[in-house]
Amino acid sequence: MNSTPTGFAEYTQFSHKLAQVDLGPVAQRLSQTEGWSDQQIEQAMVRYQQFLFLIQQYPDQEFVPDRETDSVLHAHLETDQYVRDCQILFGADLLHENGFGTRGEADRCSWLERFNYTKALIQQHFNWASLNALKPANCVVQLAV
Repeated sequence: MNSTPTGFAEYTQFSHKLAQVDLGPVAQRLSQTEGWSDQQIEQAMVRYQQFLFLIQQYPDQEFVPDRETDSVLHAHLETDQYVRDCQILFGADLLHENGFGTRGEADRCSWLERFNYTKALIQQHFNWASLNALKPANCVVQLAV
């Protein structure tokens, strides 16, 4: 997984915002609730931050995260600082809708299309080696704009 994205200047600018966000409580929650190792948490946190970057870069789009990224998002949602962090990163709240892809065939097709779009952007910006192992979470995430 490459952590240096295309659009390096934009990612650097976003990294300055990320530096204002303490994700320590999120990592601690993942350790407690998911039982993940430090290495799993570190990798998932990098992917989560990259996912947040995509949301910031494409504010009018809907994204379907992979399951691990969604677990990090849920852990973040459960912290007291989540709303404040969203304001720092985006100046807006994130909308997270569960159940996407489970309400019939048309919903499933739209869900898979959004997941493939998300993976394509990940590949474009971060050059991940393998995206085939990623499984989509049954949700959609977007900025509340």
